[in-house]
Amino acid sequence: MKNEGLLKVTEDYIFKNLFGLEDTKQNLIAMLNGLLQNDPIIKDLTLDNSELPKELNDLKTCRLDIKATTIDNQKLDIEMQAINTHEILERALTYASRILPNEIKEGESYKGPKIISIWFLGENVTDRTHFVSDAQMMFKRNKYDDYGVMTDCIRVIFFELPKFNEQIADVDSSMAAWLSFIKNPEMMKNDYLKIPEINNSMNKLKFLSADKSVREIYNMRQQQKNDHNSELTAAKEAGLVEGEKKAKIESARKMLIDGLPVDMVAKYSDLSIEEVDELR
Repeated sequence: MKNEGLLKVTEDYIFKNLFGLEDTKQNLIAMLNGLLQNDPIIKDLTLDNSELPKELNDLKTCRLDIKATTIDNQKLDIEMQAINTHEILERALTYASRILPNEIKEGESYKGPKIISIWFLGENVTDRTHFVSDAQMMFKRNKYDDYGVMTDCIRVIFFELPKFNEQIADVDSSMAAWLSFIKNPEMMKNDYLKIPEINNSMNKLKFLSADKSVREIYNMRQQQKNDHNSELTAAKEAGLVEGEKKAKIESARKMLIDGLPVDMVAKYSDLSIEEVDELR
């Protein structure tokens, strides 16, 4: 059988299989502690959605993120987003804030559990230089006070994978080790396999990559995403064409008002003579 290589960890279906199931929970805990640099330290957690979908739905309804609750009741939302849809920052805040109403019961204090939302991004979405951006709600600086944290109940962390250079990563950094595995395990330094949970994750990835049924689902989801992106591109292009057409018609209308002949209006507006004649 031809070796087709390892499947991409950045495919949400594969990511969920590697870190979102009960038998991979220890790998998830180790990854989170490495990425969060033990701030906070996660000793144990409960997966809140441990089952994979039994069938593939369309991309709008098939949720493959990982949600968990730590032993000290912190809520975790872990998302894999391969494409910059140009509203990820707003969506990340919305996702995190939606967790609160479900956790605060009537009559209880508004001081609910802390929420940590982690986003792995396959494309850059910010103009920041570093590959990690850690965000909280802040008070703006004024002439009396400096910037300050308004509340630490919601924390959103973005890992922009294109900005992470695995070739010059610190070999002693657990964050670098896990990001190297997530971004491109085939290019990862061999020293990182000395970390037991990364070695376990690599073995699991090899097993999934060799599974014909998993690869078929992987390919189907890739095709779904390609079709979805093509539809978005086509819609955008159609909108641009329609906008250009309206601009040409408006330009031709003004030239006709100024008394220019039909053939000249057609020449300078890039419309046909028939279109200009009908517009007149």
